[in-house]
Amino acid sequence: MAAPRHEKKWIDKSISILSLLIEIAEVAIAVAMMILIFLGLAYLFRVFVSGLGDHFFLNSAEIHHHLDVVLTLFIVIELVRITFAYLTGQKIWAIVAETAFIALGRKIILFEYKSYGIMGAISLAILTIVVVLAYYVVQQPKIAGEAMKESSS
Repeated sequence: MAAPRHEKKWIDKSISILSLLIEIAEVAIAVAMMILIFLGLAYLFRVFVSGLGDHFFLNSAEIHHHLDVVLTLFIVIELVRITFAYLTGQKIWAIVAETAFIALGRKIILFEYKSYGIMGAISLAILTIVVVLAYYVVQQPKIAGEAMKESSS
């Protein structure tokens, strides 16, 4: 038995209001992430300039910290790109893969063996292999298509 007409209108109106609230929340998150990027850039600039004010050269701990901040900012930028692509209805797999590779690169570059030990290194290696294989599997049809075009010409 179908719902009465007045109940259907109420449900439709509620769904449209909730959809609007979700869209507003998505845009608010994108704006917050953009603010986070600019705050991160300001922080990086301030730390870098203040570090050079004390001495002209950076020690290994300072380099490690700067790399951490820069690579984290790259990850946040990629997350913003994913958000924008999602909001505009674009395919996001390639951007997600790029973000995963940047995050893995950050972990590999800044890996602290003293903190994580051999099990952490093995786990990171397995994760890297899985991400690379997953990317290859998803890109495989595209790669095969390009190879077919090259061989036919």
